[in-house]
Amino acid sequence: MSPILYYLPEGPPTRGVLFLIRYLNLDVELKLCRTYMNEHKDPKYLKLNPCHTVPTLDDNGFVLIDSQAIAVYLAEQYGASSNLFGNSVKDRSSVLQRLFFNSTMFEQVKLILAPIIYGDVTKFEEKALAKIYEMLDCLEIFLTGQDFVAGSSLTIADFFLVNNVITFMHLKFDMDKYKHIKDWVQRMKVLTGFTECEEGAISLSKLVLPKLK
Repeated sequence: MSPILYYLPEGPPTRGVLFLIRYLNLDVELKLCRTYMNEHKDPKYLKLNPCHTVPTLDDNGFVLIDSQAIAVYLAEQYGASSNLFGNSVKDRSSVLQRLFFNSTMFEQVKLILAPIIYGDVTKFEEKALAKIYEMLDCLEIFLTGQDFVAGSSLTIADFFLVNNVITFMHLKFDMDKYKHIKDWVQRMKVLTGFTECEEGAISLSKLVLPKLK
């Protein structure tokens, strides 16, 4: 049986996994799990993932509940020839460093979006927003002189970080000064799976923008 991915199309972590799946043309069954409809609290889902986070991968009983762990597993188990996780210890360490950076960025994304989507907040949390811009400054430096976030080659980290960035773009963040980031997004746009992920970012923006004042 094919692996099953429980996914939230609007969520950047899910979109990172989905982008990789589409890029590698993997045979993965997709099942919706929409947090804004409380589908992640379903008892059957909680048996798989007691942390009730999304996404979750079930590969014939082998379960992973972290998006980046899922991506590493899929790339190594089913797409090892792609070298998306690197060929050496140093390569892998560079990819992991960018994935950890992405995790830190997404924590700030949750801080600005969750209170709006699930509550009555009508503006972005200022400290988290400032931290996101600070991290975008770092990402701009990372991309200076190289085509992708962990070096000259496409890696798993690109699939995740670009989904945060296109989220910011569709939330109308000021991205004018980030030339290298915008050039990198253009390189990512030509890859199979990008358009589907951008549709998720647009859907997310439609949940958020109408609530802002």
